[in-house]
Formats: sequence, C-alpha cells, structure tokens
Amino acid sequence: MDKKNNDHLIRCSPFMITSLWRRAWPFLALLTGLLVVRAAGDHRSNFHYTGDYVSELSLLVSAENFQRFGFVTTRFAPIPMDVPKNVPVDIHSPALYYTHYGPLPYWLFSLPINYLSLGEFGARILAVLLSMAGLWCALASVYEWTESFVSSSTVPVLLPLAILALNPVMLCYADNINEQGLTEAIKWLGFLWAVRSLRRPLERPVSVIPGIVASFLLLYTSFEWLVPMGAVMVFVLWTTRGSPRRSPRIWAQAVFFGCILPVGLRWAQVVWVFGGWSPALQDWKDILKIRETGSLTLPYSACRHIVKLFFGLWWFAGPVVLASVAASGRRLADVMTAASHRSIPARRLVCLLGLWGVGSISWQFLMRQHAMIHGFTYIHPANFLIWTAAAGLVVLWSAGRTTLAAALAAAQIFIGGMLSKSEIIIPFLHARVVAEASRLCPSDAAAVLAEAGRMHSGMASEISSALSAASPSVPCGDDGRRAAIWLRFWMYAVKSSSLNDPVST
Repeated sequence: MDKKNNDHLIRCSPFMITSLWRRAWPFLALLTGLLVVRAAGDHRSNFHYTGDYVSELSLLVSAENFQRFGFVTTRFAPIPMDVPKNVPVDIHSPALYYTHYGPLPYWLFSLPINYLSLGEFGARILAVLLSMAGLWCALASVYEWTESFVSSSTVPVLLPLAILALNPVMLCYADNINEQGLTEAIKWLGFLWAVRSLRRPLERPVSVIPGIVASFLLLYTSFEWLVPMGAVMVFVLWTTRGSPRRSPRIWAQAVFFGCILPVGLRWAQVVWVFGGWSPALQDWKDILKIRETGSLTLPYSACRHIVKLFFGLWWFAGPVVLASVAASGRRLADVMTAASHRSIPARRLVCLLGLWGVGSISWQFLMRQHAMIHGFTYIHPANFLIWTAAAGLVVLWSAGRTTLAAALAAAQIFIGGMLSKSEIIIPFLHARVVAEASRLCPSDAAAVLAEAGRMHSGMASEISSALSAASPSVPCGDDGRRAAIWLRFWMYAVKSSSLNDPVST
C-alpha cells in the first residue's frame, strides 16, 4: 500500500467524540423531549410530507396480528390488514401478507407493543431513540469529515446541529414507526463508519463489523439504500483493506454477511410465504415492474415526478439548507480541492461524499414510479443536502465567516421553532385539550368554561369548544381536578395560539 496513507490528519480520537458529546447533549436532550411530545400527539393527519400514518397504521395492524396468530404462524411476515375474527380465513394465504419491504421495522416496533405492553406510544419512543442515535452519528460524521479539511474543534456545536435536527426530516419523521426513521439511523451509522475507516491509518484499520451490521440492517429494512451502501462498502474495503485478492477473508465476510445473507433470508421468507420459488419470484417481478413503470391506474409521469421531487426537496431540506449549501459551496470546494492535492485520505473522503450524494438520488432513477408516489423517498437526497449544509457551516465558521454561519443557523432555529409549533406543539395541545376536557365533572367543567369565556384567545376558544362538545357526566375527583389545572395552565400560558383540528385539515 502507498505509504502516503500515513499523512492522515488524525484527530478522530475518543477525546474529540467526548468533547463533542459534552457540548451537544443539552440540545439533544431538549430535542428528545420535543420529539417525545410529538410521539404523544395525534398522528392521523400526518401523511406524505409530514409523516406516513398510512404505513404506520399497517404496522400497528401487523403488530396486532403478530400477537394474535404468533410469529411462526405468520411466517414472521407482516399481515397489514384486519383479519375477521368470526369468518373462516386461510391465514396462510399469500394475499394477506406484505413481502415487498423488509420485515425488520415490523418486528422491532411490535416488541414494545406486544411484549412490553407499551402500545403505540412505546413504539414511537423507541423510534425517537433510534432517530436520536442516528442524529448523533450524523453530527459526529460532520465533525469527523470536516476535521480532515479544516480545524472544526472550536466551531459551536449548535451550528451543524441546528441544520441537522431542525428540519422536517427530523421533526416530522423521527417518531415514525415504520422504515423511514430506522433507515436514516442505520444510514448515518454506516456513513460514520465509512468516514472513520477512511481517516484511520492503514496500519490500524477500523473494524469492518459496523459496516457489515449497517449493510445487513439496511437490506432487512428496505432496498432503497442498496446501491449507495454497496458502493460505499466496496470503496471503503478497497481503499483500506486492498483488493479481494489481497484480503480475501475480509471481503468474503463483508459480502456474505452484509449482502448475500440478508437478501437470502428475505428471499427465503418470501418463498416460505408463497409456498414455492415460482410464485415468490413472480411476486418480486411484478412489484419491480410496478415500482419502475407504474400500473394502469397510476402510471409513471416524469413531469409529475420532477415537480414532486422539487417540492419535496424544498420542504424536507428547506430554504435555509439550500441557502447554506449555496453560501458555503465555493468555500467547501476550495478546502476539499486544496486538501485533496496534499492528502490521499482527504481525496478519498471527497470521493466518499460524492458516492453518498449520487447514491442518495439513485432510488429516483431505479424505482421511478415508487419514488414518484411516495414523499418519504425524497428524504434521501434531502438528507444529503442537509448534511452538506451542516458541514458547510462548519467550514464557513472555521474560515472566519462567523457572522454568515451564525445567521444561517439562527434562521434554521427560527424555522425549526415554527415547524415545531405547527407540527408538534399545536397538534399535541389539541389532542390533550380534548382528552382532558372529557375528564372533568360538571362543576369543574362549568368553572373552567366560565374562565375561558372571559378570555379572548385561540386556546381559550379551543377549550370552550372541547368542554361544550364533551358534555361531561363523570363524578368529581382528583383526576378531574388535575385535568382542570392543566386546562387552566394552557389557557393562560398559550393565549395567542389558534388551534385548528389537525385531523379534519
């Protein structure tokens, strides 16, 4: 191997990670609390760009069927439809099953529902924790990557965190109990592993196990990241371990456990569900054709795809992210070019970012119709832009453009605050107002209603409407008194909010 590989700008030590955690944990804790509030809210209106409740409902139904029939009886495959209890049904009929996406999310988020008795809220809390782990990997990868081009140790951690965390990808999908948030978390784990692998000297290579685990989990969750993760795995192994002839054992382990095994297991499960190779193969052929060219009822339209992708990126990435990429693009290109001329590892990190960027858009070409109809597929290219914007702010700050970097981060914080209000706080308050109003006895309800009538605010009107619709007839008690306290608190603390029914809109 080329001895020039020793010219790594090695600063990716445990000390840097420890310092980063000490600076980041208060913001991460605050964001976790905000996402827990979202997890406790009403998700029925979350669809397309603000969530994927239709798919989540399928998962919840599948979890119920796992509990009802057992994992073995269902062949560990999800049944995303209600199975009548009083009508004879062939539980082994392939028509009941969903075999086109990996079953890992269905297994994972069914555990707190079925075995911990935590229900949907417990599943969403698990999703939040996984998303926060993914956010941490994304943040760490920003600092790991940029440390090879600029000195980023003095950059305020809030700059990249604001860009990474306060956007619809995180605020609208972090508690999603389907494959989206889980896929993003695994992706960022794989990317962090790739960055660390390319920065370490060849004499002390990073273990390939995290990369294999990320590849396995991604393929057992979705095929959407198959091409980019495969390209990254090959690139990292070839540059850090040499060719397959040089390191046959490492390559064999990576290919088998990271690709062949998960695909083989998924294929075997489909064969098990369909009861044979031929119908299973036909099922996969049919779905591949539909996801590529569409169907008679919903054919592929390039014009519609381009328009939706444009608006999807504008929504998920947002104007601040796009402005940050534009503002830092020249500086980012300059430092990458300069470092690439001096350092082979830096050149490889540039190639890695290129592979990640091209890979993020690959699904839009490979499965055009599927990408066209599902808004969550735009998360992949949006997250590449978000990560690039976060790295760009680090580079801008390190280059002395502190005012510009701080202004962009402040703008993202403002937009994130508005998004949190509209997508998290208001839906949560609406759901809680309705729930708390139903717990009041007539005397407590009359007292709160009288107070609400003397106030002129959106929250007071919402409470009045909820109390009028509840027609409380429950006996007075401590539970109702606590509900009255909460309603009074919201009435006085949230005077200016105007709540709309998130379900009906």
